[in-house]
Amino acid sequence: MSSNVPFVISEAIVGASKGFVVCFLPLTLLRRGAIRKSVVRKAVSVGTFAAVFRAVLCHIRSLRARVNVQAEARRMDEQELASALVDRIRTGSIQKLLGMWMRYVRGDTSLLVSEEEDSGIRTIALTMHVITQKYARAIAAAFAATALALVDDGGMTNSVFVLWVLVRTIRCIASKLIPFPSYTSVVLLCAASSVILSSWICNPVELDPTYNKFLDIHGQLPINVLRSLQTSLPTSTTCHLVHPGMSCSKNLLLYWLGGMKLAAKLYIPLTFGMWLMSRERKVSHFFINLTRSCVFLSSYCALAMCPACVWYSWLPGVSRAKLISHTWLSGLSALFERPSRRPELCAYVCTYALDALYRMALLRGWVSPQRSVSWITLALSFAVLAHNYEKQPRFVWHWLLGIPEPVAEQEASG
Repeated sequence: MSSNVPFVISEAIVGASKGFVVCFLPLTLLRRGAIRKSVVRKAVSVGTFAAVFRAVLCHIRSLRARVNVQAEARRMDEQELASALVDRIRTGSIQKLLGMWMRYVRGDTSLLVSEEEDSGIRTIALTMHVITQKYARAIAAAFAATALALVDDGGMTNSVFVLWVLVRTIRCIASKLIPFPSYTSVVLLCAASSVILSSWICNPVELDPTYNKFLDIHGQLPINVLRSLQTSLPTSTTCHLVHPGMSCSKNLLLYWLGGMKLAAKLYIPLTFGMWLMSRERKVSHFFINLTRSCVFLSSYCALAMCPACVWYSWLPGVSRAKLISHTWLSGLSALFERPSRRPELCAYVCTYALDALYRMALLRGWVSPQRSVSWITLALSFAVLAHNYEKQPRFVWHWLLGIPEPVAEQEASG
């Protein structure tokens, strides 16, 4: 293992540097250059995760090159390997199995090439070798999540981040099991939007404070109006509060134009950053993507608020049920976005919708926060996402975590 140490250390340094930068710079820019301890701590946490992941993955991959048993392992029937491992577990040798695996992980590959009389030992060693190499990324993610748990101060186990990772894990697993229709993301976005927007009007404490502030800004309604809407109001009062002295049609137009201005402030730096990281940096793509994203967000807010004038003329009074019955329309604005962006938008909004339901359950005493559950969820989710890395953004798995291109990895395993 000593000859492999410089490469492992090098990967760890690269991962720590990239992880720190990719977290520190965006959060600092969003806070207009203000460097806060919380931002530094989060950047250190992400850097630690990337460093440990790259180091463990580098070490496991080096084991594959140290002993030439891949061809023999492939010739063996996978069912035979699995049954041998199960038989070993049934005999009560779990502790011995763990000891063998730890020897292998530490770099001791002697069991793979030994000619012991007990041929079953070598079969088990080959099985462990195959499993470790096949699930190398998942194992690296589990180690990285453990390291992250040791350095985290609680900022990475908040409900939004855990649910953010969990939603992507569920999407990854579901996409392999069920063929979803093309507009599934739009349907889920409509449902999630109704949950979020009804909580925003009726009970804002159910939302993450940062996201609640985001809605306050893009909702374009004064705080006193929002507080008034939290009570059941007659129709005439609702329109009078939302757009006093203005017709509903004029309010819709001005509201949408105001939303475009706010959306541009948000999406110009984001779209520019994504454009810089893209392979084809066409100026036309930048402006098309920027326009579609701005139209999406402005239309999302307009479809959430402006139909209320018509809706409450039929059903006077504001309530959570009535808000749910019309705010789902905002999700249809995803049709303005390019199809490749819709799944990510859906995952983003679904994360905050689930968080709103979770906070509602906390407020009502139905559940209580468990940090251990959060870390187990994160570790398992990281393992699934890392194993299915090709379904994640290339920027994450290739640039940040150092996972080689699929073709290169297949050649290395061959």
